Amino acid sequence: MFEIWLFGYLLGTLGSTAALLALLVALGAVSYLALTIAPAMVRSDGRDRARHAGLAIGVVSLGLTLSGVRVGSPGSVGELVPTLAVCFALASVAGSCTTLAWALGARALRAASGAREGHAAELIAAQIAETRRLDEGRRAHADGDDLRAEVAEADAAVLRLRGALDRLAFTQKDVTRRLAALDDDDRTSELGRELATARDDVATKLDLGAKILRAAEAAAFRLACSAPVKRLLRQLPRDAARDLGSDLARVEPAAAALRTFLGATERARESLALLAARRDAADPNDAWAQATRDLDAVTKAYTVVLQRVEVVRVRLVASGEMDAVASAAGEVEGRTRASGIDAAELSDLVGEVSRAELAIQNATPGDSDGHALTDALARSTVALDRADGASIDDLLTAMRELG
Repeated sequence: MFEIWLFGYLLGTLGSTAALLALLVALGAVSYLALTIAPAMVRSDGRDRARHAGLAIGVVSLGLTLSGVRVGSPGSVGELVPTLAVCFALASVAGSCTTLAWALGARALRAASGAREGHAAELIAAQIAETRRLDEGRRAHADGDDLRAEVAEADAAVLRLRGALDRLAFTQKDVTRRLAALDDDDRTSELGRELATARDDVATKLDLGAKILRAAEAAAFRLACSAPVKRLLRQLPRDAARDLGSDLARVEPAAAALRTFLGATERARESLALLAARRDAADPNDAWAQATRDLDAVTKAYTVVLQRVEVVRVRLVASGEMDAVASAAGEVEGRTRASGIDAAELSDLVGEVSRAELAIQNATPGDSDGHALTDALARSTVALDRADGASIDDLLTAMRELG
């Protein structure tokens, strides 16, 4: 009989050596199964970590079992071998089960991470799809796809109405033909009266349908004429000319946006030209003429805005060129003092600068500071003619104040 003790507490007894062997075989089977299943649960890059974890727990378990487990009769010499066997079996089970648990945990973490990544990928894909949908919606709205659809639907409705009226007119002709084929006696009969009534009903419906058709054609034409102008108004460069300041890098894009918009007005004008054949010039509410006037007003307004932006651009370019001229004149002045150039030659240079400034002033009307620079240039020229080399400083100061 074998008694199993754990830190002085009796856990149980085994009746025979066969029972002890069965326990060892069972523990060994558990270890074997755990070590067999664990590699399949974890990827190759995580197997070493699982083995190391199992080995560490096995060593710790072996130490604990050796210190606390006793198998056999207390005080007998025969307890050493079964104790060692049971301790090693228990340590093996602990280590192999730890390896299996590590593998299962790694698999679960990998599955959870994959699920999170999949969910994140789905969210990103959904955001991208939503962004594309919104961008496509904005593009379709700016391009007037809905307006084109409305015009196409209105034209299709007019065609359907016209087809229905054509069929009704054919019915009227058929009824009239049948009524004409009757003799005088049959015309006064019940059949003749029914045919006459049907003819009158069809005539009334044709008259009403013709009025509806004219109204539908007029509505479809107004819709077709207003579509180019509505589409153009959606493309207005509303912020193109705001807060231009003195930054040339902001003026250039504004001018480009205005040119693009004016190109769109020309395309809208071409669309209206295609509708000119459908207009009724005698109609006091001519939709085509109204749309043309609206288009002319928009084109004129933004042409004026573009012209003003171009003036700003020319002023900024001229100011930059004037700064370059002043810098070049400063270099010439310094070298003149160093090399002793004749003041008359420098006077000719200042005269050229003065003429350049006058040309820039003509290109940028309304600049009151140009008069001060012109006066400074004139004074500098007179002073240089008197060989007064110091007057070039006044010239450079005036140039830089202009910028």
